[in-house]
Amino acid sequence: MDVDRLIDDSATTLQRLRPAALLLLRRLEQIDVIDRLRRRDAGLWHPAPTTQAAIRARLGWLEAPSPADVRAAHTLARACLSPGVRDVLVVATGGAGAQARLWRWLAGPQRAPRLHVLESLEPARVRARLARLDPRATLVLLVLPEPPGVMVEALARIVANWLPAAGAARRLVALVAGDAARGLAAMLDAAPVALPADVGERWATLSRLGLVLAALAGVDLEALTGGARAMLEACFAPDLWRNPGARLGAWLGALAQAGYDLLELMPAPRTHALNSWLAVLLLGSLSKHRRGWVPITAGWPARRDQAHHLVVRAERTLATPSHAVPLLSYRYHDTATLGALLMLWHVGVAVAAITLGLNPFDQPDSDALEAALRQRLAGEMAPAPPSVLPLEPAALPAARWALLAAYGVAERQAAEVAVALRDRYALPICLVHPLATPAWATQVAHAGRGDAPVLVLAQPPAADLPVPGCAWSLAELGQQRLAIDLLAWQRAGRPVGQLTVRDAVA
Repeated sequence: MDVDRLIDDSATTLQRLRPAALLLLRRLEQIDVIDRLRRRDAGLWHPAPTTQAAIRARLGWLEAPSPADVRAAHTLARACLSPGVRDVLVVATGGAGAQARLWRWLAGPQRAPRLHVLESLEPARVRARLARLDPRATLVLLVLPEPPGVMVEALARIVANWLPAAGAARRLVALVAGDAARGLAAMLDAAPVALPADVGERWATLSRLGLVLAALAGVDLEALTGGARAMLEACFAPDLWRNPGARLGAWLGALAQAGYDLLELMPAPRTHALNSWLAVLLLGSLSKHRRGWVPITAGWPARRDQAHHLVVRAERTLATPSHAVPLLSYRYHDTATLGALLMLWHVGVAVAAITLGLNPFDQPDSDALEAALRQRLAGEMAPAPPSVLPLEPAALPAARWALLAAYGVAERQAAEVAVALRDRYALPICLVHPLATPAWATQVAHAGRGDAPVLVLAQPPAADLPVPGCAWSLAELGQQRLAIDLLAWQRAGRPVGQLTVRDAVA
């Protein structure tokens, strides 16, 4: 496979940063980055021994998927799909949801069984998803991290209660990576399936978790993993400029250092699922500690000839404003080249984290949210959310970008608000749905420069949904999530304002 044909980094704006990228590559060469990647040296990302131990436990993705992995994924998928299964429902709040949507898109909409994803914490969305499925003809696949978070546990309890109580029609399987997840699976009467403990959910696209989901969707695993293996070998090449993973990491590092920290994945017609997957990996790994990449979602329409391209464009926030231009274009034309592209981004993000001094395998904001959620739901924190003042529009033109956080608002409505704000104030907008897509919204919502205003677009749920075995409901969980986010932004000193759909689009 000619990996150079997959990459187009010839944009003029990007080439002006070539000296900075070359300098980063020289530094990577000086620290012997390729050999240390092969050896899974966690010291590349952090100097502390305790943190290095945690990182080493997340480097299993550096082992290329083998034919044995493919056979194991096919075997597990066949075991899950008993006769009569028409639909597969994947319940996940981490990266697995984006992976399932990616494989569903790649396999096409007509294949049976149909693959669905449930990750929203909004009662109306959960009800609507379950109402479209027959519980007696649905296989439910719970993706339980170690330890399971309160959000995925809530969804798992609801769906387990929705299934038939017992018998052959109850098809509930839990993918688990530790004892706590296995305990939750047992409580829900779910058949446990062990996952390797050395790959985090966000990085597991080409590991057992991702391959099982791909097999259920009907993806050609042999072609997918063959392309991934070829790319990983190319990413171990000693010539770093000819090494696609090192070069991508250097470009991302050079862009971030030059102030290009607003990133847009252009919405080409056939790449939406790929963009969503990349957002989870890239932004969940590199957006943290109040810095890193911020996704711009109020975007520009793509040209038709970009239908099979993944185009990355960036804007600057630390210097004079400039028009955003496409910077990196990644081409694919079949399952093998897509497998290569996925592996390329795994390596590129890991290398970019080295250049930026970040640990791409942790999720500090998500962990803090999880701890605060459990405290508030247990009554250990004040239940009332902090007050939020109405938006002061005069403050927006002075900002470099703004975060729009939508709670309980339909995606189309929220997107219209984002576009309206962008057009009215000539302001890049980062739109997140913390309740609908929690996989990466938490990291993104608390990243970026601390002076960027936060615009809260919240709508109370029209109906609620009880969580079996818990003293709180799904709507209450969402309200606590909003309260915790508001507190975090206010403690960080970020301006926070309330916004209504009518005000924004008027």
